[in-house]
Amino acid sequence: MKIPVAKEKRFGFLLMTLFYLSSFTLSASEGSHDPSGTWVWDSEFQGETETNSLQVRLEGEALVGEFRRGDVEVTIRSGKSSNEGIEFEIPFQLNNGGEWVITCEATIDGNALSGSYRYERDNGVEESVWNAKRTITNKDLVGTWSLHINGPDGVTYTPDAIFKLNDSSLVGAYNATSLDQKLPMSMVELDGDELTFAVDQPGLKLNYVGTVSDKSISGNLEFDIQGNSGDVAFTGTLAE
Repeated sequence: MKIPVAKEKRFGFLLMTLFYLSSFTLSASEGSHDPSGTWVWDSEFQGETETNSLQVRLEGEALVGEFRRGDVEVTIRSGKSSNEGIEFEIPFQLNNGGEWVITCEATIDGNALSGSYRYERDNGVEESVWNAKRTITNKDLVGTWSLHINGPDGVTYTPDAIFKLNDSSLVGAYNATSLDQKLPMSMVELDGDELTFAVDQPGLKLNYVGTVSDKSISGNLEFDIQGNSGDVAFTGTLAE
């Protein structure tokens, strides 16, 4: 996106509001430093609340992705990730051929991100703080999830839940070693970080409700297998 030079000062103010972050409750899990996913935060400008997003992934040791705010989308560059955190640049192209570059740094604790950003202005370098939370999208769930269930019968079950996108909707199939075919899922729905899906076949009814965090899920399974019913906890991870 190119920005007229005459509007650079106003754009500087916009950048400040862009990174002015509202408060929210964060769900953090210790020890998770993988930045992959979609990070969001809200900012206020002229009485309106707008959502900003940073969608990133790792390609080797490089951090790549896109920053979005409204109809503005910019590909980040010079992205790096380590156990200490992440760093990257957001380069905005100006009409005079120059660039307006925001340099960002942040540390990650589970689904919480906090750090600082800086950019140059006529009167020097401006620096401030930013915070964001990781959200789960349908795209983040695509793949094979290996589930782990300690059954009430003392047997450990390890079925697979396989998700893919149909247009923008999430659909799935259920595969277990005791089955000779993949069964279609019903009621596959992501609401915030809560994922629900079900298997409804003659003599087999399974209803999963779990909380997704990064590439893991944990929750409760209600089952009815040929008249034997109950509920049990389950966990799962997304296969690489």
